[in-house]
Amino acid sequence: MRRLFNRVVLTAVAAIFLACGHSARVPTGPETSAVVLDAALGNKFVKANASGAMVARIGLAARKRSTMARPPVNLALLVDTSGSMEGEAIADARAASLALVQSLSPQDRIAVVVFDSKAELLLPSTRLDDADAADLKKKIAAMKATGTTDMAAGLRMAITEVTKNLQHDGVNRIVLVGDGVPNDDRQILPLVAQASAKGISITALGLGNDYDETLMGRIAQQSGGRFFYVEDSAKVASFFSEEVTRLHKVVARHAVLELHPGPGVSVTGVVGRTFSGADRGVSIPLGDLSLGEQAEVVVELAAPAAKNGANVEVLDAVLRYEDGVGGAQHEERVFIGAKSTEDAASIAQGHVKTVEDALARAKDAAATLEKIESDRNMQNAKSRSIPMPSPASAVRRPAPAGGPPKAAAADEKQMSPEEQRQAHDRAIRNFQAY
Repeated sequence: MRRLFNRVVLTAVAAIFLACGHSARVPTGPETSAVVLDAALGNKFVKANASGAMVARIGLAARKRSTMARPPVNLALLVDTSGSMEGEAIADARAASLALVQSLSPQDRIAVVVFDSKAELLLPSTRLDDADAADLKKKIAAMKATGTTDMAAGLRMAITEVTKNLQHDGVNRIVLVGDGVPNDDRQILPLVAQASAKGISITALGLGNDYDETLMGRIAQQSGGRFFYVEDSAKVASFFSEEVTRLHKVVARHAVLELHPGPGVSVTGVVGRTFSGADRGVSIPLGDLSLGEQAEVVVELAAPAAKNGANVEVLDAVLRYEDGVGGAQHEERVFIGAKSTEDAASIAQGHVKTVEDALARAKDAAATLEKIESDRNMQNAKSRSIPMPSPASAVRRPAPAGGPPKAAAADEKQMSPEEQRQAHDRAIRNFQAY
């Protein structure tokens, strides 16, 4: 009898959560989840007997590690030494490279690749404690800016070096330092896709007077890495020290968020993010999450008409990732439901401000990135006197919903290169772990 009573109570609680439009997290055991999911709709209610649009926010937080051990790091440092890096940029690249090497632990692996008119392997993938530290520092200090920018050759060589010693129980990373203006940008994103398929993410650091922030941002976002623009040369070295610390604290690797809409519901967009799949189910690569980091995904959906009082099954969100140390597979789930109603007062009071704020942030950031990418493509087309396709053409990334981006207004003041870089950096951070 008690067992039957408990079952009835649990069923009733689940029904209450569904009816009230709350997300119901599926437990995986007390205090066992390294990454915690939460989700909510922009409104707990939907208008009865009418189809309509919905928005959902899905939050992720890396809360704990399965072990005190840190993941092994298998890294390739990829440095642009082309002529466009002459001056402060190449000096910053040297400082960043030295800082990165000095921040790694002796058991970490590192390869060093430079590229200008061709790619050159300064150091094959080597455990740091087996490397000749003095010789490596001498080679880094001797880097000079010359020639054109065969980034594709450099990226291909870096991928090869990381792949040779792929750490299935650790972090595999390429760190790209440069201005992101390659001889042929059409080769870059296919190579990035190859790296991502192998579980290799790319952190990109933008330097130089005229770097291509759009391409550098794409490289990081498509591979599940991070992009940063370093405005102050004095901060270059500290940036890489912090990045290595982050690598050593990775909790979840190769995280992918899968969205499975309920009956009649479809995913119409994921604001500002690359994704694959169709409206009935999509996958969003999120890369690695380190201890203490959070991320959010804003999803736009279309829901069918439902009868008054009906419970609407909106969405299942499933996060799949590998443990930061050891590589064990994990899965976290969260469900979102809503209530159909004819009561206008309930709909008016059902708005969830945190979701609406997340939507506003994501749309604003996505609009900024769209505007900057459009400007960059126009500049490239003018400089080459031919129409150029967007580097993002190989990636599915929907424009923000709700009409043309605010940033694309015809009478808007054109941003200076420095303002454009700062705006891009602020915008892309919205779609990175923080």
